[in-house]
Amino acid sequence: MDTDNLKKIISILDVLAIGFLYPGDEIGQVQGVLNLVGGDLGIEGPGPAPIDAEELRAVYTSLFINAPGGVPAPPYASVYFGGAGILNQMGAEVALRYYAEAGVEPSVGDAPDHVSACLAFAGLLLERGEVVRLAGYLDSYLMKWFPEFASRVMEADRGGFYAALAAVSIEVLKWLQMAIGEGCAAGCGAAAAGG
Repeated sequence: MDTDNLKKIISILDVLAIGFLYPGDEIGQVQGVLNLVGGDLGIEGPGPAPIDAEELRAVYTSLFINAPGGVPAPPYASVYFGGAGILNQMGAEVALRYYAEAGVEPSVGDAPDHVSACLAFAGLLLERGEVVRLAGYLDSYLMKWFPEFASRVMEADRGGFYAALAAVSIEVLKWLQMAIGEGCAAGCGAAAAGG
């Protein structure tokens, strides 16, 4: 992976992580990345029209926080990882273990297994050049639960902003997983250094 592509993927992961947070002023930036990257991947983005932040907050709440009959796509690994189906279980414990091994302290009050934290951590590992650790994180953790989460988001928000965010995220993660796998087959140091 060359240096320019590496920087792009790190930036994309950072923006995708922001996209899964409660909507704020950065929505336009996320929208732009979804349209650009989604277009390259053949995924329909949210389009160029300005997004109504209040409407997006309502959708976010119904998808990820509170909805009649239950939230369709809880944004926490614990719900999916290890089959527990409840928060602060194995998914959070495994995330904390990965963070500790990398010398990263999660922010106080943040759920360590929130999708945003998990995507940001992948970007951080890539930025640091910790390709072997990132490969393990993707293979043994993030890609064990993220596909089910993304599928639930796409089902619940058909054609919406979060469906596009989930679709682009899963494709970027699959591509990253493949690129790292190919790089590690050739020598993991080369995957990070651009060789």
